[in-house]
Amino acid sequence: VMKYNNKIQPVKNIGFSNNFHKRNQIGLDNAYSSGNKTYVEGDKLYVAGTSSLQDVFKDWVKNQRGLTRYSQRYKDADKVLKDNPQVNQIISHSLGGMVGLELEQRNPDRKLNNITYGAPVLQFTNDKHMRFRHRFDVISGFDSGALTIGKSSLNPIEAHKYSDY
Repeated sequence: VMKYNNKIQPVKNIGFSNNFHKRNQIGLDNAYSSGNKTYVEGDKLYVAGTSSLQDVFKDWVKNQRGLTRYSQRYKDADKVLKDNPQVNQIISHSLGGMVGLELEQRNPDRKLNNITYGAPVLQFTNDKHMRFRHRFDVISGFDSGALTIGKSSLNPIEAHKYSDY
């Protein structure tokens, strides 16, 4: 079982064949393939992580200073969220995880739920969100509130992927 949205939820077969994670992976694949790195399916907004030099040199600096809301990824995701009032869940990877958590914080009336993979956040508890990371993922290494599951790799790039959960 896992606590999610302040409710106990059964989570079966966490691992390589879990349909829950596979559906999230497909949605994130679509987000990474889109021009604005977001993808909406029904009530879910998927937000991709770092994918360009702008993300690295401009947005990462803003995010590390607590200015996520000024990053291009945040602006794009915020517009998509506003254009899709049915969205109540954000599924994100890495940089997208920081954006998703910021969107939730800045839109309390929306009662958004977050699912993050490899988010580079410094949080010690996980009493509301579903946060996941792979063992040896140095990017999400300070998110001690994340559940460490899935394939483990000593290669930091492999360990940071949003697949193989």
